[in-house]
Parts: sequence; C-alpha cells; structure tokens
Amino acid sequence: MIVDAYTDDIFHPAPGSPANGHHYVTIFVNVSSYGVGSRLFYYLDGGLLGEDDDSITLQLPHSNCCDPGCGYEIKVEERASDGTTYIGEVTAPKVILCPSESLFSCQNPVVLTCSPVAGTNVPIQVQSVPVGPGYTIRAYLDGVQPYAAIASATTDGLGVATVIIPTAVNGQKYWFSEEISGRKESFFNSVVIGGGCQNMLLNESFVCGSGGGTVTFAPTGGSGDYSMSENNNDLSGYEALAPKFLPNGINQIYVRDNTNHAYKIMYSIDVDCVAPSAPSAPSAPPSAPPSAPSAPPSAPPSAPSAPPSAPSAPPSAPSGPSSAARLRSGEDVDDYAALSTTPQTLASFNASCGNNYKYVEKTMSVHSMNDRMSLVFPYYKFKRRITGKLLSGVYELYLQYESANGHKSVFHKYKNRVFVTPNPIDGSLPNKLNTAQIPNAYKSNHHNRQMGVSGEITKEGLQWEVYAIDTRWDYINFVYVYYESDIEPLQVREFSHTKITGSSMLIDLVENVGEPVSKEKLSQKFQNILSAKTTVEDESRKVDLGIEYLPEITVDISSASISPKTRLLEADFALEPNYAPDFNPVSRKNDNSAITNTPTRTKVINISRRTGEFETLDIIDDYDNYKGQQVESSLVGDFRGETVPYGIVLVDNKGNKLFAQPIMEFTFPEQFAGGGSDFALTQKESLWWKTKILGAVISGIKLDPNKIYKKRYNPLTCVYELTKELLVSGFMIVRGDRFKTIEHQGVVFNTVEVEHRSTNDKKDTRVYPLPTAENTFENGYSIGNQFQYGDGHRWIKVNQPTTIANQVSKGDGEKGIANSCPYWVTYHSPDVYIEGKIKDLAEESDKLQHVGMVHKGYINNQTELIGSQKHYYTKNYNTLNLFGNADPLTVNGRPKLGDSTRIEARFEIEKTFETDYLTFDADNPYKIFKPGVGTYFISPEWWGANCNKDTVVMKLKDVDAVDVTRNVVNDYASYRLMNYKVLPEGINRENIQYYSTGHFQQITQEILDSAEKELNPDGSVRRFVFNNIEVWGGDCYVNYFDFSRLYPLYSQGCTKRAGKYPDYAISHILPIESKYNLALRFGRCFAKNATQPQFSSCEIVPSLEHFSNGIMNQQPEEWGYNKVLNIKERISFYQQKPVDQVIISSDEAGYVHSPVKLYGAKEDAYRNNLPLDYGSLNGTNGKVVRAVKAHSYIYVIQERGFGVLPINQKAFVPSTEGDIVLGSGNVIGKVNYISNIYGSQHPGSVWVNNNYIGFVDARMGKQMFFSQAGLAKMSTNNNMDDLVIASTLYNEKGQQLLPYLNKIQNIVAVYDFEHEEVLTSFISYPHPETSGFGVGNVNSFCLAYSPELSFYTQFFDYTPKVVFNIGRYLFSSISNKILLHNYGKYGYFYDRYYKSIIRFIVNPSPTVSKVFDNGFLNISAGSEDRIGTIWHKTQNEQHRIVIHSGGVPSDEDAAFYENYLRYPMCEQDDLGLKSRLMDQYMEVTIEIDNEVQLIDGMDKRVCIENFDTKFRISHPTQYDL
Repeated sequence: MIVDAYTDDIFHPAPGSPANGHHYVTIFVNVSSYGVGSRLFYYLDGGLLGEDDDSITLQLPHSNCCDPGCGYEIKVEERASDGTTYIGEVTAPKVILCPSESLFSCQNPVVLTCSPVAGTNVPIQVQSVPVGPGYTIRAYLDGVQPYAAIASATTDGLGVATVIIPTAVNGQKYWFSEEISGRKESFFNSVVIGGGCQNMLLNESFVCGSGGGTVTFAPTGGSGDYSMSENNNDLSGYEALAPKFLPNGINQIYVRDNTNHAYKIMYSIDVDCVAPSAPSAPSAPPSAPPSAPSAPPSAPPSAPSAPPSAPSAPPSAPSGPSSAARLRSGEDVDDYAALSTTPQTLASFNASCGNNYKYVEKTMSVHSMNDRMSLVFPYYKFKRRITGKLLSGVYELYLQYESANGHKSVFHKYKNRVFVTPNPIDGSLPNKLNTAQIPNAYKSNHHNRQMGVSGEITKEGLQWEVYAIDTRWDYINFVYVYYESDIEPLQVREFSHTKITGSSMLIDLVENVGEPVSKEKLSQKFQNILSAKTTVEDESRKVDLGIEYLPEITVDISSASISPKTRLLEADFALEPNYAPDFNPVSRKNDNSAITNTPTRTKVINISRRTGEFETLDIIDDYDNYKGQQVESSLVGDFRGETVPYGIVLVDNKGNKLFAQPIMEFTFPEQFAGGGSDFALTQKESLWWKTKILGAVISGIKLDPNKIYKKRYNPLTCVYELTKELLVSGFMIVRGDRFKTIEHQGVVFNTVEVEHRSTNDKKDTRVYPLPTAENTFENGYSIGNQFQYGDGHRWIKVNQPTTIANQVSKGDGEKGIANSCPYWVTYHSPDVYIEGKIKDLAEESDKLQHVGMVHKGYINNQTELIGSQKHYYTKNYNTLNLFGNADPLTVNGRPKLGDSTRIEARFEIEKTFETDYLTFDADNPYKIFKPGVGTYFISPEWWGANCNKDTVVMKLKDVDAVDVTRNVVNDYASYRLMNYKVLPEGINRENIQYYSTGHFQQITQEILDSAEKELNPDGSVRRFVFNNIEVWGGDCYVNYFDFSRLYPLYSQGCTKRAGKYPDYAISHILPIESKYNLALRFGRCFAKNATQPQFSSCEIVPSLEHFSNGIMNQQPEEWGYNKVLNIKERISFYQQKPVDQVIISSDEAGYVHSPVKLYGAKEDAYRNNLPLDYGSLNGTNGKVVRAVKAHSYIYVIQERGFGVLPINQKAFVPSTEGDIVLGSGNVIGKVNYISNIYGSQHPGSVWVNNNYIGFVDARMGKQMFFSQAGLAKMSTNNNMDDLVIASTLYNEKGQQLLPYLNKIQNIVAVYDFEHEEVLTSFISYPHPETSGFGVGNVNSFCLAYSPELSFYTQFFDYTPKVVFNIGRYLFSSISNKILLHNYGKYGYFYDRYYKSIIRFIVNPSPTVSKVFDNGFLNISAGSEDRIGTIWHKTQNEQHRIVIHSGGVPSDEDAAFYENYLRYPMCEQDDLGLKSRLMDQYMEVTIEIDNEVQLIDGMDKRVCIENFDTKFRISHPTQYDL
C-alpha cells in the first residue's frame, strides 16, 4: 500500500462560515497499491476520520510554524479481506504563512523608481526586495501574450535589483514579476515610460501588523462597486470592486486603477489582515464548478460533533496580524466577472428545503475503490526518423495506461499513420550546393526518397514524443499497428511497457517485434459507472446493481463555425534546369541533376490546438513536403470544392470515446474563390513557388460546466451542485469521408485536326494530340469558321511563319494546315495513370468542371533538355487565376472558371503508341485519332512524337475549345485544370463513420481555467469556449504532377533527316490535387529521369549517358504507387448516437457484471465492465436496494421484491409458490422472484449470514426473514408488527413522510456472530423544530433477534447509523469513530457508559399471596459495588432500593457476605417506617452501574449466579366490626 498526500493553495472561507474567516489548507490524500476487497480507514494526527475510498480531501487550518518540517500526520489502515491489517503513513505539509514569504508583498513593500527616457536602455530600480540566492526580478512587455521576459536582474545583496529595459518606448507599459528559486510568485507594479511610474502597491501604506494603516470599504450605491479609503492617504485614483470568492477559496477584494479601468493586472487585499465588513457570499449556488472539494465538511475532521448535530465550528485560527489590510499582487485576471463565488459546503442531513425536512442518504460507490481509474490521455506526436530495421509500410501508434497493480486503461490513438520506406534519405552523401538555383545546401536527389513495396527490411525506425502524461498512472503500454497493404493490418503488437518517470518521454520503435494484441482490443470500451447501489461477487464475477452510469454529455455547437486554413509546402527549388549530367551515388549514373528537387530541413511547424495553444510538429532532417514523414502524416489536406462532415468525440474520465456528435458539413472553397489567389494551388515566396494545401479551422466549441462536471446532491440547497470532478478528459475533432463528387483532377489540352483525302476519295479528318507546348489559337477562332482557311482559326506556332507553324503531317508525306478540333480534348490525370484505367462513363452525370489555370512559373514557357534536340518541358507553377475569366479565354465556346461540361464520349489510349483509333467519333465516322503526331517546326524537317499510354481522349458536349491565351507572344504554354465530377453515392448522414483528424485536446481544470469563457450575468462561467482548432487529416495531396504528354517517336534504324534525328518530346510539371501522394510514387518518371532523345540511344556520346534511363516508347513512365499510403483508418471509428437510442444514466433496477476473474492474472477483471455485460431486473418492483450472497446464490432485494439472480448454475430455491427452477444462462439468467410483494427500502436493514437473510419492509411494516424454509414475517410471528408499523410509516409512493411526524428515517441491521443475534436499529433524526428529538429519544431503538431461537431477545440503548462485520467481529460507527463491539469495558458504548439491566419474575408458590422479606443476590466477588439500584414491583406497588450510588454503599442494611449480597426487600418511607411488598409474584429489575469502572479503573465482570428471596405466606385476617 502506498499513501501520498499533497496540498493545494490556501483558501479563505466565506464570511459567516464555520471557519470564521481563517485560512485553511486543502490536503489531497491518495492511496494506491492495495488489495482488492480491502477497506481503508483514515487517521489524522492519531484520530480516526472514518472509512472512505482510495482518495479523500481534507480542509484543515494552516500552520503558524515556519519550519518546513511542520505537517499533518496522516495514517491509513488497510484491512484486507483475509483479516490482515496494513498501516501506511505520510506527512502532509501545512501551509506556512511567514513574514519571509515574498508572496505577501505587504511584508516587503516594493517601490519603483524609473528614468522616463524613451529610445534608450532604461534602468528600473526595484527596492526593498529580499536579499538572498534565487530571487529574480523579471520585466515583461504589457499586452504581449504569452508573457515572455524581456529583461531580468537579481538582487545586489542590498535589497535593490536594477532591471535594464532595452530600447524603451514612450507610453509603453511594462510589468514586473518576482521569482524565487525558479518559481514565479506574482506579477506586480507597472511602469509607463515617459509618463512616470505607476506604483500600484501604494508604497508603504499597506503594512501588516500593529500600527499600520486601516483600509475600509463601503458600498458606493452603484452596481456593486465599493469605495476605498486608507487613513489619510488619498486613494481616489483607485477603485475597490465587490469581493469575490476565488476558486481556491481566498476571500479577496480586487482593486483596479481608475485611470484605465482595465482588469489586466489587479491587486487583492487579503481580508485575513483586517476585519472590514465584507458583503456576504451570494445565496444562490454558482453554476460554475466549485473548485473546492464538496465532499468533506469545511470544518476540520479533527473536531467531530456527535450526530446528528450539525458539524461544529473548527478550532480558532492562530492569531495573526489584524490591524491592517494586506495588499498583495494577484494573478492576471482578464475579466473580473469571471471570478467564481464561494463554493457551498454540503451537509449530511437536516437540510432545509422550503418547509420540508428530510434525511438525504449520501450517494457513493460501494466499492472500496473506483472500478476504473480516472485519467487524462497524453499528447503524442511523431518526432523523427531513427536507425532501425522496420519493415517498409505504414505504422500507427496506440497507447494505454497501466497501474502498478495491473489495472489497464482503454487504448488511445488519435495521430495518423507514419510511413517507412526502404529508400532512405541520403544522409551519408555530401551536401550538394547550387547557389544559382538553391541558396541552401540539400542532400542528393529528392527523387531517391520514394515509397517502394511494403514488407522489405529497411534501415529506419520511428520515434514518437509523448507528453502531458498523467503521472497518477505507473506505466504506458505502446502498441504498433503495421500495414503492408491498404486492406487490413498485418501486425498488431505491444512493443513497449514503459515506466512513467515524468510528464514526457520518447518512445522508439526499431523492429517488428512484440506481444500480439487483437485489433478488437484497441477499440475496446468499458462501462463508465459512477456509482452502484450494491455489489456482490459470485462465480468469480463481480456484479454491480442499481447503477448510475455516465450521463449523456454533449457539446454546445450552436455557434460553431468552420473556415478554411491554408499552409505552404516546399515543392521544387530547382527552377528551370536543363538536365545536365551530374553523378548520383545512389544510381551510380550521371542522373543527379533532377528537374525538380527540394532540400531537407530541420524546423518546427506550429499547429493551433486552440486559441493561444499550439502543437509543435518537428521536421528533423526531413522534407517540408509530402516526401517528409511528418508532413505526410500530419498535414494531408482536403479537395477544394468538396464537402466534409466534421464531428467531435468527447473522451470521458476513464478514457472511453463517447458517441460522435456532428458539428457541421463544410464545403471547401474552390481554387478560383477569393479573387483567384486565396485558394489557388500555389503561391510564390521569394524565388520559388510553393504548393498550398487546404485544411480547416473550427471555432465555437463550447463545453457546458453543468455537463462536464460531476454533480452531487446538496441537502443544504436541495439541488444537485457541481463538484471538482470532471467527467470528461478530452475531446477529438473527427471527420467522415468527403461526400465525393471529384473522382480525380486532370489537365486538358486541345486536339488538332487536318483534312486528308484517302485513296477511296472520301474526305477523312485526322485528329492529333496538341503537337507542342503551345496551347494558343487565333483569338478569332470559332466553330463557325473552323474550315474557313485563314489566320482566324488556326492553331498558332508562335514566332514561326504561319504557313509553316500550323502544318502537321497528313500522312503519305503530305503536309496539312492544323486547326483546332472542336469538342475533343486529351485529359491527363495522375490518378488515372496510377489506377491504370478510368471509371465507366455515366453520360448523364459525369462532367468536367473547369476549376483552375496553370501558367509558366518562371522565365521560360518551355525549357529544352541539354543536347536533346527538341525535348521540352514546361513548369506551369503559377495558378493564381487572376486572369481566369478574361475575354480571350471565355469567348467562342471556351469555359469560364467554374463552368461544367457534359462528356459525350471518351476512350483511353491503351494500345501501342502507333495504333490509330478509327471511328472514334460517332458523329463523324471518317475521323481518325492518331496518337503519333508529326509536325514541321522548321521547313522541311519533320519531327515525330507519340501520345502517352492511359491518356484519356474526351468529347465535351458544352465546351468547344480549352486553349489559353494570356499573351500570345510571352505566355503561350498555359493550360486548364479540370475536375472529373461524379454524383456522390448515397449519403446516409445518420450512419457516418467518423475517424480521427489527428486532433486531440486534453480537458483538465488547468486547461479550463485558461480557456476562453462565456459568462453568466452573475459572473459565473456559462460555457468554456475553444476556438481556432486547426484540423487536417484529409485525403487530398497537392503535389507537382510531372508527366510526358508526348513521347519521342524514334525513326527506324536511327535514320536522320536533314542531319538530325526526327524525334521530339513534350513534358509538363504542374500542381494538381490528387488522392495519391505523388511525391512518393516509385519508378521511372520525367522529373527524375527526363525523356531519352534518340540521339543518346543511337550514338555513343558519354556526355549524354544520363539519358539512358529516360522515357521513350520502350521505357515508358512507371506509375508505381504503394496504396498503403492511402490508409486513413481501419480500426478506430466513431459512430453517432442512433436517433432512436436514449442514453440511460440511472438504471436503479439494472446490473452489470464483470468478466471471469482469474486469480493471479496480471489484469484485474473485476475492473472491466464491458458494454454488453448488463441486464435489468423487474423495474415494477422498484429500485435495487441490496444484493447479498447466501446459500451459494445471489439474492436481490428491491423496494417491492425479493428474488434470486442466478449465475452459471441451476438450483432449486423455496418460495411461497413452490420450488423455483433457476435458468442456466451463459452468465446471468433471468431473476427468479421469491416475492413480488415484500422488499425493503432501507439497504442498511438487510443482514445476512450463511444460512439466513433478513430485511425490514417499511412500506409493508414487516421485518422479514428468509431461510431454506422460505420467506417469513418474523415481526408478525413475534407480535412485533405494531412496533414496526408505528415506526416506519410510508406514503403510497414508497417515500418516507417528513421527520416531524416522528417516524423512523433510517434502519440498519447487522448479524452479531458473537451472540448469534441480529441487531436492528430504528433511527430517527432531529427535526429543527423539535428539541431533544433524536438519538437516545424513545423514537430511536435497537432490537435484538435470535434466528436460532426465532424470537426477539432484548432492546439496546444505542442505535448506530453504520454497522458491519469483519469476520466474527462486529463494528459500528458514530461521530466519525469506529468502535468494536463485545470487547472493552462493560456497558461502555460511544464514549459513554450505559447501565446493564436484568429483569425477571419471582413467582414461587404462584397460587398464594406472599410477603417478600429479603433478597439474596449471588454475584462474583469484588463486583458488589457495581450493583446500583434494585427495583421490586408488584401489581400495585413498586419499591426502589439503592444499594450503591457511584460505587458507594447507600443502604446500611445491605451487606455482602460469602458471595451473597443480602438486603431487606423494603424501603424507608417518609415516617421512617419500612413496609414490605405483598402479592402473588414480584418483578425484579437489577441495574448494574458500569460507570464504576471509570472510578476504580478496573474492568470488572459482574456474574450473577442466582437470586434468592425470603418470603412468607400471607394469611388474611378478618375483623368483625
């Protein structure tokens, strides 16, 4: 057993409270590592506090002791179920209020002097500061959040610290703090440069102790403000606000400077220094959660009062300064109204609810500990790549807490997966530096980093950082989930069991080893049971009955909003290289001058978790783009124009994820929204274009204190009030899949057509892909004049003679004029290339939507590869769309941005490059599409190229042409981006599967204190508000799409034309949105390998060997992609609450059971309540009152029923209706009722031993008894019904009537194994209007019943409220004390002595009258002085003979001789005569005075062997008159 105790800040009770205005300290005591089923008893400084759960909260007076060793001694006694007792001790420190504490500035008044010189380094002297090591003054710039010190100084040893303010500015305010040994104590005093010093501490006016000034506060009559004056000092410049009672309980009056009326930094006067009349606390309970614990009384437990009196006042507080106010600097308070009011102290009973009075039973868990420990899951993040030997693929991290005794939490995961590739970053290679194009050194070729196949052993491991750990737990277990494909996880293994040694740790995963874990366990949930009415164990299962579950908790999203968030990623720093040869140590070739490249970085990315709080993502020697593991894991964005459903999932205080609550569906803006630049795909910074990704920012998430804090009934106010206990520990922003309308995005190019007359003399038209990079036509082009030869319709080859520029090979060695082919375009999409085919066309719904433009990013429209002879590429990085709807782009059938067109026909180029597609146009069967195109760049040379495979050729229905003319001469290589739009599949909004976005927000009291707030009119918190939550986790990557649109068409046999090889190639690089991470595609690609000119293939030219792996017909592009990267979620999904489902938070007739407990197992199954392991009894029989185990069965007592709850067994039990056969279910069968009439309303009245069960049914006025013979009414059988009925009057709803009816309000019973009796106490509680009513009154009594003898044996004077057994020992509790029965001094109960009374009948010769003369009492020697008064009573008379009084003989005729006490059975009357009793029988009552033991200190036992009497037969005498 481990006992820990720690203190919180001091608090100051409300005026008029029992604490009487003195400081108290809050002490928290936690117990861990104790046995299952043990009971815990707490002692304070030697005095017993009582039994409680594994944590208690005390409120005790502070200490005047200045010795750090001062403290309260707390002892915990663990009483194990086997009878063993263990002791744990701890010393809890007391709060020390000493003059040396700098926190109380009144002891060391601070005076500021300053030199108001602007623009210079201004020295600020802080005088009268403590002298000693560890004291520091720091300066802060006002208004800058969070506060960061701009200067600091330490004391010079003479009590002066000089802080140098750098480059001071006129009118700027500075604040100062004092720090002792690294702990910030307070903020104080402001200085305005150029405006003199503002000394808010008022110099030395406020000095604690005698002789100081007196501060008074008086209402001003306006809106609760108070005026302030202090002796003769002028305080008119300051305003005292109404007192507030802070969460820590300190009663303070806040002062503000009237010159600015700002509440930024305020000062509090601690009213402990002075006794002004402060306004009382508001009577209404606060809606904000009280921060002081409500369970323990405000009075210290060390001063108990006898129940049922109200708790007594605490002892007087230590004397201290009282003649002057104590002014000290307070914490930053942004809003005075946000300060909460005094928390109410809960009473146990005697609560006044209007005119009604009732006893309220305390609701608490019956377990000796909470089933499941509370927790706050930590944050975690991917940290960096490390050395290891993981298999390539992707990995997810799950974690769970574990306690030292084996209790485990549920698992937690919120971050997205991280990839591991066998292609490492070339960290061992020398840095490559090209200052002309990249100002920073970068390592090798970023194309060497790609995601190949999964399952290969790599040289990489992964490291995560875990922080903000809940240190109440002992260990964290880490599980990795490994995916080799995008279907199901291949491995789920626990790889680390790590001891918690602090609030943060690093965790490394270096190889695929560990204990297997089922994936179902990762999403396991447990019932969150707040309390149970009763619990019982059977068949190695724990059963809880009368359950209070976690209530339904929702988030206020009434004012939630979502806005787009953009971020820039590095994509290409290579500008416009011409692919010069450069040695690559990876490929061992001269192919290292990649056409695109980026450097690795080490930097931090800040993600807004909420306003003022950021999550820092580390990029350590990795890429700041989707090649980097951090970015690829954490910053995947969303498609522009798509709609995404967002939700929120609360995490309860046990770690369970609750139902997903929808926030809203958000449609992301299109690329062309916001003027064409806000949401474009790229943005230029310095020399380079960066890609722009799109996420979301969510605001207006509001938490209601009335829902997130646990409530406890306050009988003082008769309402449920909030406690400090949070029911939630965090929340996650989650999302569902987008409502997919974008199948993929691509870029479109015009096609050109040439008329041709074939041999059969029919007019054919040849259609070709756009021959070159030029995508411009004459502005006057239209469908109407397409075949009117002239310059108005032709495709233009810029800067070439028109008669040559638009000539294309017609075949058969002829040339023809190339015109735009209306409606037909080529569509190029990376998604189609990766997938290898396009979806089947749905003509009525599939559309292309024009969403963006791409233009040249740098100087060149196109760049020619070195030594390549007409191999070109374009870098179309400019997507700003600022001219997207200019007239030249939208006339004559050209689309505007946002326009959509239907798709009339399409086909995919799947065959060899040279294969023609005949009759592809249903409207013109004579059209032929030729993938191979020849063009005449310079007469008479002919140059050939082929359209690449998987190009989609489409006929558009509503768009004539897609050429782009921004500036014909200077910007001719521009193209249009199109989204392939489809109808979304059926959307079932009630069945959306939500999953993590990578966001998690802890909820602790500290976080709530710092959160934004909405306030009620009374200043209490109405809502905690979370704004600026940045979320990602989408399925859209914005990457550069590099592809070769036209492959080089080689001549056969390396034949040259006009001395040159007649091949050329056109490639493009442009930003695009894709569901695939193009940065990690593997295989041959243009940006890495370029295209291969025939020249480098036909002739051995060493300078061109870097083209050897270039793209050509025989070496096409490879669109290798590992789809494991597309995994979003496979395990942890969150569902909405079904519409028809009602969450029941209180099931008074329900039960839950645990799994089977395997003794010796590491994990305690009794702590696990699975969601489906529950059931319910017959609710018409009322709530569950108690469950007990007897006769090897579980018996359940309800308010109006009594039955058997079977577990895994068959049995026969007797009932009034015959034997009942119990069902044999797998776990718990249906309850079998023995009675549907009799039950109990008092759980304490239920008693049990191995053979019997008993209880009191106050509703029916019976005391019941159950044995193998069946259920019997033992009060009826013993003629005691009248007493039970008269004492337990109930109304027809089964609730007790009010106490002023003088009826019993509580019944407790216990089986006394020592005497084999049942003790039943009928207890009444005092009514405020009835003095003397209560314990000891005739209305409270205790009956003893013997089950073996089947009758009531006696009454007792005491009526304990709590009784229980430990083994054969009997205990009871009263006045915060636990007492052991049947041991100790005789007749001593509950701190007082009671007399023992023996009453019997003397009836010799019963038929005759007798005169009783003398009594002979045979008692044990030495105990005769214990015999006090002996009563003799006949039918007509009663004599009282006092033998001893306080152990002193009182009757001179009584004598003790030979173990006999002899005395005359008469008493002296007023005349001194003695008369004797005469009757047929006599009742004798002997009172034994047990208090005599207190006098002589001897524990004497009085043993009465027998009682003899001397009597005479009475002969009546007849007198004749």
